[in-house]
Amino acid sequence: MKNVFIDIETIPGQGNLVSYLADAKANFRAPSSLTKGKACEDLGLAGDKAKYTSKDDAIRLWCEKFSEEKAPEVAEHEWRKEALDGAKGELWSIAWSVDGEMKQIDRGEIDRLENEAGFLARFYGLLEIQLTNDKSHNIQQANFIGHNVVFDIKFILHRSIILGVKPCVEMPFDGYHGRDYFCTSKAWAGVRDRISLDNLCKALGLSGKGDIDGSKVWDALKNGRYREVAEYNVDDVEKVILAHKKLTFGA
Repeated sequence: MKNVFIDIETIPGQGNLVSYLADAKANFRAPSSLTKGKACEDLGLAGDKAKYTSKDDAIRLWCEKFSEEKAPEVAEHEWRKEALDGAKGELWSIAWSVDGEMKQIDRGEIDRLENEAGFLARFYGLLEIQLTNDKSHNIQQANFIGHNVVFDIKFILHRSIILGVKPCVEMPFDGYHGRDYFCTSKAWAGVRDRISLDNLCKALGLSGKGDIDGSKVWDALKNGRYREVAEYNVDDVEKVILAHKKLTFGA
């Protein structure tokens, strides 16, 4: 078994925004994050008018006034969530390291993305070479290591199933931490709690993350910051390697 330190960057499903926009216009709803205060502010309600307007009424009035104007914003807000769902979102980049050999591949520029199935096949092809035993020529099982790595394994597997690209190894996202995979978040915070990679690194005396995080990946790509996102992907793997070494006392 070989350790595979891994991290992925994901994006919303390309081409799916149109259906979200149609739904938002036909069934306009305020975003779940809209507060009474924000609704009143947008409506120009202040003082006693705001005070004596219930949250439900404020949201209803906000919807009546801004349905046409805000529908695209609401649609994009919902669409962006696809980046967290392997059934709807897509892979953009994978960075991983085996035996100290770091690799990173991505699908290129947003307006001319590489076919995702081909991208996955390319990933498995490269990983298979790294996992093949030189003596027996058998593929060794991967011990996937990452921060909240269950998300990465599950997302990759779901995309592989949907696109019909068979993984070169087992993808045990439904197993046990420490046996089937190693999650640096669980190793520190436990099964019922979480810690960000940035905060974990700081707690372990390692350098924190830069100005890009997972929530900013799509905006960075839209602005043409492809290399920065790729470097961020690699940097996360490098940080996981250092965190794993600390968490396992150098094992």
